[in-house]
Amino acid sequence: MNGTAGDFYDEARRGTWWSELTQTKDAVRTEAAKAAFKKGEWNQYRIVVKGDHYQSFVNGVKAADFKQPNDPEGHIGFQVHGIKKGTGPFSVRWKNVKIREL
Repeated sequence: MNGTAGDFYDEARRGTWWSELTQTKDAVRTEAAKAAFKKGEWNQYRIVVKGDHYQSFVNGVKAADFKQPNDPEGHIGFQVHGIKKGTGPFSVRWKNVKIREL
């Protein structure tokens, strides 16, 4: 990763990171947050959404924290971006996924 692990990307509508849209980039996207992802190792993600308040943590380090009042409902998805044509094959795995209502 290039320091974006745990940030939220608004792909379908705006094509930009939520830390940019909500002007929280400098407050949350610290060097510690950018370095939290460990390439080639298992990483722990925690995503908390309460109403319009979104937070994410990568290996216990806060990586995103913003409010987004315009999306009252949506989907949970697991997705991988940025695999260039002709590279790979790659293996992506998830384990111990837990979803609970707050």
